[in-house]
Order: sequence, then C-alpha cells, then structure tokens
Amino acid sequence: MLFVEEEIKQRVANPSETEGLFRVGASETIAQAWLPDFLKTLSEKYPRVNVDLTVDISLNLRAALLERKLDLALLMGPVSEFSVQNVELPSFDLHWYRAALPLPPSARS
Repeated sequence: MLFVEEEIKQRVANPSETEGLFRVGASETIAQAWLPDFLKTLSEKYPRVNVDLTVDISLNLRAALLERKLDLALLMGPVSEFSVQNVELPSFDLHWYRAALPLPPSARS
C-alpha cells in the first residue's frame, strides 16, 4: 500500500486532483483480508481515481499484469520478470477449519 501511495505522490502534486482509472488485481485471500481497508484509504486520498478491481487466482493475475491489463497486482508470491517491481507485503496467518465430526452413538451419554 505504501508503494502505491508513493508512486502516485511522485506522479502528481495534489492527490485530491488526480483522476483516471487504476486497474487493481487481488488474489482471493487478499480480497477477503485487508483489501477493503486498502481500497477505502485509496478512495479517501484519491477521490477522483476510479478503481477497476479484478479478484482472481494469482496465476491469472500474474498473466494480466504482464499483459499490462493491470496496473497493480496483489498476489501470492513474486513475479520473476524484469518489467515487474515486486514489493513484499506483510504476512498474515492463515488457518484451516473443518466441521466437527458427530460423535458415535457409544460416546453419547
């Protein structure tokens, strides 16, 4: 997020006057975790920038980034390509959950 903010600041003098389309792709995990807060902050700082959001798997986002169909891709793992700048984001814990299995009749008392 800081990288995106700095990039926009370097290109314009007044962020509130910046306008245009910013194409963002995010993996499903990121979209469900902290992407809403990122988009809210982006919208507050750059109210005239329209965001075109794509949520997909990292493999498809990587391809879209390399084809220049996205301006920013938030995905799992780095992109090994000279034309792409990778910025490591903070990690977060992931957990697996399963439904509780019913107890066998002999264990119910």
